[in-house]
Amino acid sequence: MLAFLSDTMRGITSDLDKDTGELLKVPIKDKLKAAELLGKRHALFTEKIEHNGNDGRAIRINIVPDKDD
Repeated sequence: MLAFLSDTMRGITSDLDKDTGELLKVPIKDKLKAAELLGKRHALFTEKIEHNGNDGRAIRINIVPDKDD
């Protein structure tokens, strides 16, 4: 499935016109949809990212002044 989506996005796949028997190019909307599905599969469009510590609690950062201050 991933190979098909990748080929569709690149325009490598084609369709056959039933009436004329002519090969049809992949429409841009299909290329964009294939790119979207591949992006979702590889989690490229993550909406929400939570950064927690090892125990599940929020990460706490303590800022300590330098000894020279």
